[in-house]
Amino acid sequence: MPGGSSNRSAGPKSPGKPQGGRPKRPSRILLASSNAKERAAWREMLGNPNYVISEAENGAAALKVALLGEADLVIAAVTMAKLDALELLRAARDIKQAPPIVVVALGHSEINHVYLKTAKLFGAAGAYMQPFEAADFVKGIQAVLKVKKVS
Repeated sequence: MPGGSSNRSAGPKSPGKPQGGRPKRPSRILLASSNAKERAAWREMLGNPNYVISEAENGAAALKVALLGEADLVIAAVTMAKLDALELLRAARDIKQAPPIVVVALGHSEINHVYLKTAKLFGAAGAYMQPFEAADFVKGIQAVLKVKKVS
């Protein structure tokens, strides 16, 4: 460009590949809720080719996935069969490489506010009260995944 400088790098970056040349693995997100409609809504919000999304119908199944190291992030409903989100957070403390857990409560109520505050104290990477804006939720999930990849 005449009279100016170019900000272009030495070569084009290929999408999906970090500078080291190895392809970037999609983030693995586990959706844990006893409510199939809730899992479907989260899946729709997170529709992104950079995510591999799996589902667990209860907290015990989510814990198994976490123990096996098969998720980079768990999104868990406050109330679930077999293990609720607080029990899941407590159990995850004992897992050496536990994925971050984001907790979601359905509906604004005093008990859900208390539950989400407690979840944060137990180490939740995020806490959301439904209904919420999908864009805010996705932005929060992306931030948690970015922090995980850096650390």
